[in-house]
Amino acid sequence: MSRVILVSPPNTSMLDPRIGPPLGLLYLIGWARAHGHDTSGWEVIDLNVECFPSGPGGPKGHWTHDFSLTRCMAEIPEGADVYGIQLASMQFPHAVAIAEALRVREPDALLVCGGSHASAMPGECAEWFDVVVTQEGEEAFVEAIEDREMYKARWRAAGSGFTLRGRPVEPLDSLPFPARDLLDWSRYTRKIAGERATNIITTRGCPARCNFCQQESLWGKGLRMQHPERILAEVDFIKETTGITNLLFLDDSLTARRREDMRALCDGLRARGVKWRGWTRANLCVRKGDDDLLQYMADSGCQAICVGVEGGTDKVLKAMDKGTTVRMNEIALRRIAATGMSARCSIMVGNPTETWEDVLALVDFVERNRDHVADWILSSYVPLPGTPSWDHPERFGMIIDKARARRERYRHFFVVGGEEQSGLVHSYADGTGPEDIQARHDFVQEALLRLAPRNRKKVTIGAA
Repeated sequence: MSRVILVSPPNTSMLDPRIGPPLGLLYLIGWARAHGHDTSGWEVIDLNVECFPSGPGGPKGHWTHDFSLTRCMAEIPEGADVYGIQLASMQFPHAVAIAEALRVREPDALLVCGGSHASAMPGECAEWFDVVVTQEGEEAFVEAIEDREMYKARWRAAGSGFTLRGRPVEPLDSLPFPARDLLDWSRYTRKIAGERATNIITTRGCPARCNFCQQESLWGKGLRMQHPERILAEVDFIKETTGITNLLFLDDSLTARRREDMRALCDGLRARGVKWRGWTRANLCVRKGDDDLLQYMADSGCQAICVGVEGGTDKVLKAMDKGTTVRMNEIALRRIAATGMSARCSIMVGNPTETWEDVLALVDFVERNRDHVADWILSSYVPLPGTPSWDHPERFGMIIDKARARRERYRHFFVVGGEEQSGLVHSYADGTGPEDIQARHDFVQEALLRLAPRNRKKVTIGAA
């Protein structure tokens, strides 16, 4: 039996890092269990909750955490055979610092990483890890553990890691439930309808091709979905193992599934008394019959739907490859609000082709729809590794200082909420740079707070 420690590094892109669990790591354990592996020596260390010094009743926000390397390493148990590190792009600075420290402290342990950044930049990640698992890691991670000595020998011989490409889980209904029983759910802060809630994911991939999104590099092309029966079985499992009933569906395009399947899911959630929220795309809310489906969702217990509005003009939306229009966004928000659900919108500034006129149009959009928008998320456009904008910046009039990004270990990513810091290493051919994007962000945030007030906290980029 191998002792395996799975680590979720600090994610300073979150206003409250304790909002949700590291489901990706829990899927690895669920897969291993379902395929006959002894996981009694496996443990999940979520540094986003472990490094919180004030206790579960303390203030929220990553500025209250001690995310120093000393604290992080103190929370990671010694003496394991394998250390698996979750590696999203926003976690990169902390993840590689932890890997470097583990290399010294645990010289005989196998170091494995996986996640969105590992999938996008496997060769780069191999500088720090013995094995880099790309895309869907459940089966590949178990393979790495089984051949631990071989992969460790490869590292010692070559001085760099080996990339192990994951295989898609087909059909997605066969994916075992995440091992939620390993976490202390009292330490997580998400609430829906005033009660404890947690996350669930029912799809992999996305039908859209937005040029700022990592979906394709992580999951591959296309959209795979679980059927209602499989989803509701997991809902029951969540209640049994955690005591939590209310849910946030993290799928980018929840309503992309067949309407009869969506209605069957709603029926099951209503029968279980689940209060829930989700995300979808505007173009999936404006078709004939979508208004009836949205009302069905509301009647089943859905509290809110968030739509990626992003830009305020069709020109900008087209430059982002959104596949939506301003009119679609407006109809979607109004239809959602008409059902009694809260209509939320995600907004970005600093987008390709954007001018100050487009920024003003975005503010005007929110003002026109202020009676329908219950909440909003504001961020800055940042080209993430593995996205079309990172891979082909010239197509979008963008200039990226990739050498600086790597040298600074990707400390240029945005923070969601509050006074976020915009991307630092990209600019546009027309001369628009980080200072301009920051000015646009601050202007839009001030307008949003005036038009649709909410409780926003000041946040800063966390240090490794």
